[in-house]
Amino acid sequence: MKLFALTGVAAAASIAVGAAVAQPPSQSSETVPYAGVQDCGAFEIEYAGTATVHETIYYNGDGNPIRVQIHVRTSETDVNTSTNESIDVRGTQTNVIDLVAGTFIINGQVFMSNQPGQGALLQDTGRITFNPDGSVVVRGPHEVFETDAEIFCEALS
Repeated sequence: MKLFALTGVAAAASIAVGAAVAQPPSQSSETVPYAGVQDCGAFEIEYAGTATVHETIYYNGDGNPIRVQIHVRTSETDVNTSTNESIDVRGTQTNVIDLVAGTFIINGQVFMSNQPGQGALLQDTGRITFNPDGSVVVRGPHEVFETDAEIFCEALS
C-alpha cells in the first residue's frame, strides 16, 4: 500500500529531556525516488515520485533512542496506463515513532491532488495514530487510508 511505503521510511528514536541528556539528537536527510504500479482491475496506474526525508532521533539520558521524528515531503505523478490521463499528487507529513509509548503517528497532508476548476480529487490529511494494542485512531479525511488506495483508481477512471 502506497501509504505505508512512504511512511515506512522511518526507524526508531526519542525525545531528549533536560540537561541530563548525554547525547544530542541525531539527524539525517535524503531524497528517495520511488515508483510502482496499482492494479485497478480494468486498468493500471503507474506512479513515480520523490520523497525528501528528514529524520531526527532523540535519546534519553542513558543514550537510548526514545523517539524518531520523520518529516516527509512527496511529489509524484500517477498515470492511467490505458488512457494516459495523469494526476499530480503531493504531500507533507510528520511521522513520529514513540519507542517508549509504542505508538506510530502520521500527521499532516499525506496525499493531496487537485483538479483545476473542480477542487480536490483526493485528500488524505489529518492524523492517524497506530497504538500498541493494535487500535487505530483516524482524525481528518483520510480517503487513501480508508479506501486502501482505491480512490486513486476513482480519480483516474
